[in-house]
Amino acid sequence: IVGDDCIVGHLAHLEGCTIESGALVGSNSTVLHAAVVRSEAIVGANALVPGGMEVPERAMALGVPAKLRLDAVDAEAMIVAGKDSYVERGRRFRAQLEQIG
Repeated sequence: IVGDDCIVGHLAHLEGCTIESGALVGSNSTVLHAAVVRSEAIVGANALVPGGMEVPERAMALGVPAKLRLDAVDAEAMIVAGKDSYVERGRRFRAQLEQIG
């Protein structure tokens, strides 16, 4: 289950887990069965969230297996890194796209 306004990075593997609204799952990370990533939490790139683990709101899950850094996520940073930023950069990059060579 993936909530609203989440960011799921490239090559992330989500397997039988729950990603709550506003969470960020980094590129090439893995979130396994029955794990829960709460709102505004971050799973770092290349991290492994084992089955059954809960990543609390505004915590970071980093490493293999993931270790938690509680209350490490700044709400303002989530806005800057949030999905609106990705959408805006996509528009800007498409508009500036040029063929090389």
